[in-house]
Amino acid sequence: VELKGYSAQIEQELKEVEIESVKEYVQQSSNVVALHGQIQSCDMILARMQEMLLGFQADLGGISDEIRHLQEESRSMSTKLQNRRDVEAQLQQFLDKMVLPPDMVATLTGKEVNDAYMEYIINLNGKLAYVSQSTPASDGSSLDLAPRATAAGKELAPKLERLRLKAVAKARDYFLHRIAELMKPKTHVQILQRHGLLKYQHLYGFLLECAPEVAEEVRLNYAETMGKTVFSLFRAYQAQLQKLVLDVANKNDLIAVEEGAVRGLFSSKVDLSKRGDAFSLADRDKILGGIEKEPILVHIAQAEKDQYPYEVCMRSVFKHLLEAATCEFLFCHDFFVVKQRGTVGAAPAGAVGKAGETFNAVFARTLSLCLENLENHLFNCYDAVGLLLMIRLTTSFRLIMQRRRVGVLDAFFDRVT
Repeated sequence: VELKGYSAQIEQELKEVEIESVKEYVQQSSNVVALHGQIQSCDMILARMQEMLLGFQADLGGISDEIRHLQEESRSMSTKLQNRRDVEAQLQQFLDKMVLPPDMVATLTGKEVNDAYMEYIINLNGKLAYVSQSTPASDGSSLDLAPRATAAGKELAPKLERLRLKAVAKARDYFLHRIAELMKPKTHVQILQRHGLLKYQHLYGFLLECAPEVAEEVRLNYAETMGKTVFSLFRAYQAQLQKLVLDVANKNDLIAVEEGAVRGLFSSKVDLSKRGDAFSLADRDKILGGIEKEPILVHIAQAEKDQYPYEVCMRSVFKHLLEAATCEFLFCHDFFVVKQRGTVGAAPAGAVGKAGETFNAVFARTLSLCLENLENHLFNCYDAVGLLLMIRLTTSFRLIMQRRRVGVLDAFFDRVT
């Protein structure tokens, strides 16, 4: 191919295409003008949109600054709110412990002792302990001030003291009245202890904290009154049982008996079970299998004119003694060993000692009476079988008390043995 000729040919073709293109452009000139107008219109619209977006961008920048400012204010307000809530909670605790509601004052100064009275006594005890603090409260309710040093504490202290004196006087009168009822005939002692005294053990705890001398007066009065009641009951019961005692042996009884009296009719063997004197066991050992049976009912035995060997009467007395001692020990431990409501752990050793001291004071005369009656019987006792049975009974009663985990009669059983 000749390049010069081929180049001229291509150039000629390009000229022809250009001419055709110009012709076509001329033909489409109106459309090109319309398209140009549309492009200019779109360009104007895009320019306005750009301006609008730039305005939005500026506005968003301002809004972002406002949001950051609002977030900072929100955090600050949240901190202030939390601080105010903390202060409000502390002030609420402070007011709860410093304010005396009218119904509380009316109940504590009234005449009736009931469940509501007990709740207010516990509340009063808490207020007294709080106001008497000479250091800031551990819960922060006094705001780094000692409760007794605050204006409210100084104003409330004399009012609480007057209310305490009235509550102490009322509690003293209530307990002494209830204790005096223990001496009345036909009084169910355990029901009175449970519903009249033990139900209000926190009232006695209030006396222990706020008026120890009054609490000690109540305890001593209870020990004396209950001791007289128990002593009189056991004295009357033993006096009645003494009339039912059957004399099994005397100093004239002999161990040796005629051989013919204990020999079988058709046998030459000696049968000791045929003995019917003081040294014969017979069926007296059945008492060892019925230690837990109910005691003798004196009025029924007297009506039926029954009589019993001394060990049977002793079992009845000791059965009553075990039940009374167990109930009294549990009552003394529950009533005089007062723990604050809601506390966990053992009670103070001094309080436990007071409970044991109270029990000993209650039962001292009664145990002495039982020992005295036993000694009086032993002075003139010739019943060897009865003595052995009484030793076994004493051991069995000691085991019963050990199973109950009540060891208050161990010294008594040692003396009896």
